[in-house]
Amino acid sequence: MKKENFDYQVANECARTFSVSTGLGCNVSAENRLLESERSGLLQGQINAYISQLKRQGNLGYYPFKAEQALLAAISHGEKNKLMQYLSEFLASLHAECKEIGHIRSHISEFLVLLSRTVAKSGINEPQIISLHNQWQKTLSSLPSFQAISAWLFTIVEDMTESIAGYPDVRHTNIIHYCIQHIGLHYQEQLTLEETAHLVYLSAGYLSRIFRHETGISFHQYLNNVRITKAKELIRTTNLRLTDISQMVGYGDQSYFTKVFKRIVGISPKEYAQKPTDLL
Repeated sequence: MKKENFDYQVANECARTFSVSTGLGCNVSAENRLLESERSGLLQGQINAYISQLKRQGNLGYYPFKAEQALLAAISHGEKNKLMQYLSEFLASLHAECKEIGHIRSHISEFLVLLSRTVAKSGINEPQIISLHNQWQKTLSSLPSFQAISAWLFTIVEDMTESIAGYPDVRHTNIIHYCIQHIGLHYQEQLTLEETAHLVYLSAGYLSRIFRHETGISFHQYLNNVRITKAKELIRTTNLRLTDISQMVGYGDQSYFTKVFKRIVGISPKEYAQKPTDLL
């Protein structure tokens, strides 16, 4: 038996064992698992093709951040049809950057941390994810080659994608819950829809749609509501200047702060500050 085929079998057996033991990815039939070696070979062929392309372009020696983000986004969206392409690009760039297996394992280990966070944000039970992540790290250390790691990682990301795709409503709810928590912690900063979407591995347009669907208002409306609520609290409980308050709740421009405040509250910040407390 060739060493490469043996490595594939080792990786696939590990992946099958962990899918069953954790209860994730069990919707993949036994018949599909029999095709794993063939699919692993296809993956390795794509990886080799991307490595050749990178060499021709001279794009060697760089960590594949873009490919990593694209792969995590595909997993987060449940887009199984894009997995092999993005994983091939990610692994090819990784292999081109460092061929030493120890360094590759280190990078994959870091990727698994990001994968765990992605899956956790999508609603899968957190203790289950922690247990799963520990098993991933243990298996990774035992895989003997880049080929074995590639085959195993493909099975892992495929199983996670299928698990996420199985309950999109729960996934969306958890994503929006995370975004709301993020806004609550960082409303004082210059938050943007684009930055927040990046944190949950979504496009800004997609996050905007599901945010409105889940909350009934837009991302920016929600952010402004949080900021103005905090501003009202500061006006009632402190003697700070309105200029300072506007900056403390995330508005660098006081005139814009006044405009938003009046639109939401119905009166200006100055008028609000002059109103008796029992009328607020």
